[in-house]
Amino acid sequence: MSTDPCLRYNDVQKLARHLLHLSRGRGRMLIGIGGIPGAGKSTLARHLRDALGHISQQPGNAVVVPLDGFHLTNEELEERELVERKGSPDTFRAQSFFAKLIEIKRATVPVLMPMYSRQLHEPVQDALEVPPETPLVIAEGNYILCDFGVWRSIAALFDVKIFVDTPLERARKWIIARHIEGGLISEEAEEKYETNDKPNADLILPARNSVDIIFETPPGSL
Repeated sequence: MSTDPCLRYNDVQKLARHLLHLSRGRGRMLIGIGGIPGAGKSTLARHLRDALGHISQQPGNAVVVPLDGFHLTNEELEERELVERKGSPDTFRAQSFFAKLIEIKRATVPVLMPMYSRQLHEPVQDALEVPPETPLVIAEGNYILCDFGVWRSIAALFDVKIFVDTPLERARKWIIARHIEGGLISEEAEEKYETNDKPNADLILPARNSVDIIFETPPGSL
């Protein structure tokens, strides 16, 4: 589903109303939320899920499917010497994510999905169930709207594509703070951002030009 020119929102409630309008008379609708690391994708996805249920007075009419559940395990990252690149495109099971989204689009039975545990720093298999009757499925992740490799095929599955537009410096501060919370000292966190997160952001930014909706994050909102 495309709109020309691209729509812009900075209010979750208004965005939810627009999506509900688009979903009328449809079967299952897949919504993709992409953006650079630290943009606030997962937060927007949760807020949007809650708003869709509240406005429609149908709690549970939307479910969030995060790409992070498809991270390679830490053991696999070590075997492939990709520990320092965790979060880059080749550290995800992108083909498996693609296959699961196709399964969700066609589902007549519940689809089980992995979820990433921030406590274990590992994906946990079959931790999320997507019921077949849930009409709105919100996928979110760094590369899901990108136009290269299997990500191009993933992006093509979405009925609506939303890019979370957050200033790079704000996203940078959030990512560095998360690295420090995870146990790195300030210098290590900044180096990790410059050598991994920033290059990943550069890969993602072009996706902004081929989406249906830009969500501009108000300061301090996500």
